[in-house]
Amino acid sequence: MIFGDQAFIELVSIFYSFVIAMALGMARAMGMVMVLPIFVRTVQSFTGTKAGLLLLYAETVTILIFPIAGWIAQRVDPVYPVTFGTLLFCLSSLGLSQIQVDTSFTELVAWTMLGRVGF
Repeated sequence: MIFGDQAFIELVSIFYSFVIAMALGMARAMGMVMVLPIFVRTVQSFTGTKAGLLLLYAETVTILIFPIAGWIAQRVDPVYPVTFGTLLFCLSSLGLSQIQVDTSFTELVAWTMLGRVGF
């Protein structure tokens, strides 16, 4: 019986984990890198420079977090940082889902930075 084989079950589990990771990655790419600048340009009437600065601040956090994430990855079981990062990303997405026309630039930067730390 093929479904009783432990290797097959592990393979299916890895496949579904890959699909979920790809879906989250695509959501991040679409939401944070493409949709957010379009939103601030069209709805909030930001200039191109200000929309770029929004992404620049967030990516600066990403660059600073990489060495810390590498240090943590060598010392902690991967379940904990992945869970913590996913929770931060979800919290950031929840905050970004509440933005309005009058949301300040600082608040947008804060939510975007939190998402970069989490993801």
